[in-house]
Amino acid sequence: MSHDISSGSTSIIVSNEDSTTLVNVIVSTDAEKTTNHNNDNISIKESDEIDDLASKIKESTDNHITVKDLSIISSDVLKELYGTDKVLTIKYQDYNIIINGRDIINPINEINPELKIAIIDNGITVDYISECEMPGAITIILKNHQEHYKHLYFLGNNNEYTELGYNSDYRIKISSPGQYMLSTKNINGFKINIVWVLSILGILLLGFVIYIFTKKKYWLW
Repeated sequence: MSHDISSGSTSIIVSNEDSTTLVNVIVSTDAEKTTNHNNDNISIKESDEIDDLASKIKESTDNHITVKDLSIISSDVLKELYGTDKVLTIKYQDYNIIINGRDIINPINEINPELKIAIIDNGITVDYISECEMPGAITIILKNHQEHYKHLYFLGNNNEYTELGYNSDYRIKISSPGQYMLSTKNINGFKINIVWVLSILGILLLGFVIYIFTKKKYWLW
């Protein structure tokens, strides 16, 4: 007596030079029911790579570790860097991110290394978006740019740009999420310093009092 098999499942091992992945495949006579469950395996692979990096940092006798295109900088990785002289460099197409173990304050939070970079008039903007507090300062090195930027600004909550220190080497050291801008011009222009204004007014007033006092002495003579 024969039975028609309408569906079933099996496991297939897919391998290449870099990794081996176990793929679950559901087979059905109905084409719409044929499904390949591979998404979870991708997450597991990335997690394994991150765990391997934490182990690599821990075991490394070299203070400089370099990797490429890391999707997340996990707490485990930061814990291995924390309080050490080790420096992790993550290379991407348009920028590099450098994390110095001495710059980490709280290794609990992860770092999302994704940046949004846009060219604007007289400058370039770098958006670092994160819902969590940063665990410390990171250094961003921009690549493939020829302009000689002279000013670095941070856009605050009041939509005003605050100028930060910058050495004109395409390196930006940040410790807070937000928008940063490199510019060839001073966008704030000339700002009146209230201390200088009061000082000048005080000097003028003192000069006026001395002048009146001197004139009064002549009048009394």
